[in-house]
Amino acid sequence: MLTRLAEALADKPAEFQDILHMMRDIASHIMRKKDRLRERVSDVMGGKVLPLPSDKLREAEAQGEVKQSIRHILEVLEDLGEMPPELREKICAKEDLQLLDMMFTLARKAKSIEDFQAKLEEMKCRM
Repeated sequence: MLTRLAEALADKPAEFQDILHMMRDIASHIMRKKDRLRERVSDVMGGKVLPLPSDKLREAEAQGEVKQSIRHILEVLEDLGEMPPELREKICAKEDLQLLDMMFTLARKAKSIEDFQAKLEEMKCRM
């Protein structure tokens, strides 16, 4: 079964890893009380349960997008004037891409650092 699955998904390693992970989860659920059997099935299906490479890849990509978004916001704001260190720290502490996208839009439309901060406060009040 795994050989056929490997052939079918040869060009899709992330999906392959996810399917193997799901198969291990299903085996664990079905064979909850049969530790020895569950252990052997897990070994056959890819070894010990570890974080999947595809999960790590997605996390790394998301982290890269966060860093890029922060960098873009800071670049736009630096063109508007002197940025207070606490504002820089506040922006750099954000990890939510949707929030960072909204902040980038605010930064692009702001006339000054003070204008950006005021719009940021308005946005917080609406949330």
